[in-house]
Amino acid sequence: MNIEDAIYRGYLAWSPSPSTTNLDVWVDDHVPMAGTLMIEGATIAFSAILEPTEAVSVWIYAELNPAEVAFLGDHVFEDVHDADDYLNSVFSSRPVAYATTRDYRIRQFSLCDLKGRSPVKGALDFLRMVSDALTLMAPKSSDGSVVAKSSEVEQIDVEAEKFKRLVSA
Repeated sequence: MNIEDAIYRGYLAWSPSPSTTNLDVWVDDHVPMAGTLMIEGATIAFSAILEPTEAVSVWIYAELNPAEVAFLGDHVFEDVHDADDYLNSVFSSRPVAYATTRDYRIRQFSLCDLKGRSPVKGALDFLRMVSDALTLMAPKSSDGSVVAKSSEVEQIDVEAEKFKRLVSA
């Protein structure tokens, strides 16, 4: 399955497709923040990157292989850090899809190959790409400069700054 084809704009981050089934939430604060779900027979791991908010949040998705699905069928994580470590190893070892959300609904998404980078570094690159794309579409003055950034671009830029501080820490 192409993970990017399984994500739809307008759907909730923890239910990114009209064919989402078998939601298994591992971490739930005020919304499902990490776990697995199924789309068309494929098991997908998902996670919010940082604390999700209604304004702008970033989510990551990756398809699990049969051995990983079997492992998770019997495994109980000791704590949230154990689950995070497992998900980070999954996400950094294969192509993933990132999505931005507003009100927890998917707005933009794209496939990314982390090539051993951390999910946070990949999220920063993804947010920069989204910000650049939205800025290109922004209204321009007669000289071609952006008249004003949309509130969505400003929120994405704020979120990118959070990721930038994490990456450089």
